[in-house]
Amino acid sequence: MIDELFTRVRTAVADVDAEVAKRRAVSTVDAVADGMAFAAQEFRATLDDIERDTEEISTEQYAELHGVTPQTVGNWIRRGELKATREGHAWQIRRNATRTLPTLELAG
Repeated sequence: MIDELFTRVRTAVADVDAEVAKRRAVSTVDAVADGMAFAAQEFRATLDDIERDTEEISTEQYAELHGVTPQTVGNWIRRGELKATREGHAWQIRRNATRTLPTLELAG
């Protein structure tokens, strides 16, 4: 589902690029084309950031990014401290996932 969304947005950005090219063929000095090109570039950069952040990686890759062992990551997943999805025999974790520590209940 999200891949389809990325494809549709990237297609829309490509359409803007095509319109910019048409406008520049008429005149190289075109403030509207400049604005459209700037907006398209910003949109592409934002999409790249979102794709990178939502990318799913293995427990080994996540462990390497966070300076822990894959076994530690597996423990976090089993304890519910880190959200992950099962892909066959392996876990997949969003690159930007953060560990949620359990809250302690204080006796009053």
